[in-house]
Amino acid sequence: MVTCGGHLTGKCQISLLPGLSRPRRRCFQTAVGRSNPAHTYRNELSSVRPLCAVVDDRRQSLEGTEDVDSKIPRSPYNGKTAVVVGAGPSGSLAGMLLAKRGFNVKIFEKRGNPNNIPESSHRSIPNVLNPEVTRYLIELGGKIATDESEEGLPKLQELYMTDPSNGRMIRVPFPKDFPQRILMERHAIASSILKMGMALGLPNLEYNFDMDYQGVDLSSKTAKFLTPEGETEEVGYDLLVGADGINSKIRDSLQASGHLNFTQRTTPRTNISVRSLPLPKDASSRKFLIDNLGFGKLAFGNFTKVEGAKMRLVAFNTGNGFHVIFAGVGDNWHERIKGKALETVRQVAPPWCPEEWHEPIAERIMNGRTSTIGPATYCSSFIGPDVALLGDACHSATPALGIGSNRAVLDARDLDEALGIAGGNVPQALEAYERKCRPQIEAIQQLELFTPESALQGPLPWLAVFFAPHNKFHALSRKLFPESMPTNPYSLMAGSFITPREALRRYQLFAVAITVAPLTTLGGCIFLLSKLF
Repeated sequence: MVTCGGHLTGKCQISLLPGLSRPRRRCFQTAVGRSNPAHTYRNELSSVRPLCAVVDDRRQSLEGTEDVDSKIPRSPYNGKTAVVVGAGPSGSLAGMLLAKRGFNVKIFEKRGNPNNIPESSHRSIPNVLNPEVTRYLIELGGKIATDESEEGLPKLQELYMTDPSNGRMIRVPFPKDFPQRILMERHAIASSILKMGMALGLPNLEYNFDMDYQGVDLSSKTAKFLTPEGETEEVGYDLLVGADGINSKIRDSLQASGHLNFTQRTTPRTNISVRSLPLPKDASSRKFLIDNLGFGKLAFGNFTKVEGAKMRLVAFNTGNGFHVIFAGVGDNWHERIKGKALETVRQVAPPWCPEEWHEPIAERIMNGRTSTIGPATYCSSFIGPDVALLGDACHSATPALGIGSNRAVLDARDLDEALGIAGGNVPQALEAYERKCRPQIEAIQQLELFTPESALQGPLPWLAVFFAPHNKFHALSRKLFPESMPTNPYSLMAGSFITPREALRRYQLFAVAITVAPLTTLGGCIFLLSKLF
């Protein structure tokens, strides 16, 4: 068994490249025979067992073929070049799918290979991939692991909230027929998808790391990248995919050229991550965690107000120790509590958090830096001339609804499906891609306004301003519609089958109802009084 990124394991050992190296430039293709020593580094994944239980049948049927070009899938997109900027979940998946569509794909990532970057350099945010996304990844070759002894993507076994009255864990019930869902970090998701793409062995799929996007000439369809040596490299494209995150430079280029506008609402949410905490020595705490927070389990503490800010503790277990997130909502909360970190941790930590974890968490607060939760991004368009934006580049969201990584995967899927229908017509495919994904994304963004945990700042609709600060709105809706109102964080992905558009419709109906009801009651009283007197 080989650990991937410190989180996951997989099987199906595949050797992809011979040992070629260049110290600084990190670029390689996934097929033997297409490696250029001047642009290749030793394939450090050759001994890694990628996270895919089933390798594409196409690759298996072509093993031993001398003509490497014959391994490229035949399609109307043969001969076209797709440049993907960003190797996160959406970029890695989009690159893999585009290569399977027949494009010559070049993925550029300004950081290093996600599989070789220490996990400590990434935000430790738990992501639960919903049933739709989980099923899709399984179709692509992923395998679900239900316990630590199995290899594959870790299954979310149980989700817990904390009872505010006594601090005990409350299990959030899943429907009996609820499909499997995955619990993992964003970095682990990107790493696993990257391995799945490499395992295909497609000669038309190329990865370029440590290459920073510098700009694009939309008229000549040429993108520019800065190499580690400080040189500028120009790459032509037929399709440019911007999957470069919240601070997307592709999006900025499209705005500068007048093809779209975007706004962002900020949030004062920041996190401190503490990784790989061991089981406590105390026998009772140890037994409790083994029984209640084992592999694939996620628990949320309640928000506690400290120094004018709201703070909570989240713990999850993906099989490599316990990962704890100390989350805060409030400006500069981190600086305000540094002098009394241990006291604050004891105040915020729920009863199920072992005392042995308090000091490591406090030490991290005093010496670590916070990870800022990015703003919510609203784009007037997700496309440009032969350009598509995916994931956070065009519609970033706060973690309150647990939908960000799910949408990143679905964006890549929607783009791939649009290209399949368009039959070689890239502009037509891009228009179809936007038509398909925009309604759900807009619903998510509106739904987020009704969620207090989002803590969005900036100009908000009056209805959201009226309701969002009051948790009573959520508490009342949960009591009245416990089965139909997805009001608590992460419920869209963890306990509901309804789409974001349907969830938004229910919110709006309920909001209108509780707004109109008092007015109607008051009007009725006035009418009765006028008749009586």
